[in-house]
Amino acid sequence: MSWKFNPFTQKLDYITSSTILVSTTAPLNSVDGQLYINSVTDTMYVYYAGTWQELHTLVNPLQGPDGEGLLGPGGENLHPPSSDD
Repeated sequence: MSWKFNPFTQKLDYITSSTILVSTTAPLNSVDGQLYINSVTDTMYVYYAGTWQELHTLVNPLQGPDGEGLLGPGGENLHPPSSDD
């Protein structure tokens, strides 16, 4: 449990848990600054001013732009940088 700065309210919030809820639906009885991740859409939300605000859609870091894995079975990079990068 600790105090954390809330950039939305410009105040310190008392945090009782460092775990972010992962759920298919938004939690009920939420408080400003509360976070949750929608496991269906892979989107992170923050509760502020009585509503859930979308923060960011999470991306699987082990998945390439074509939906294929970034690493092969031997750990080789399946998507090496192009010569244009």
